[in-house]
Amino acid sequence: MTWKAANTVPVAEVHPPRDIHTDLGPISLTPTLAKIFESFVGSWILDSIQNKLGNDQFGVLKGRSTTHALVSMTHQWSCALDK
Repeated sequence: MTWKAANTVPVAEVHPPRDIHTDLGPISLTPTLAKIFESFVGSWILDSIQNKLGNDQFGVLKGRSTTHALVSMTHQWSCALDK
């Protein structure tokens, strides 16, 4: 699909770059329309599957992060040790 085509641009990860193979990383520039479309489709899919996700799902959900996952895991371990 042409709307999903991206231009890949090399960006220096260290300054100044010494080696083209190790000091440059790719950045993909996608069209704005594709980003907007992805957000609509992502919201639509998430709305249709959100009630099927468990409470231990932290990835890709707004308001949940790896910090929440670590706090939940630590809490579960503490409860298990108390028992």
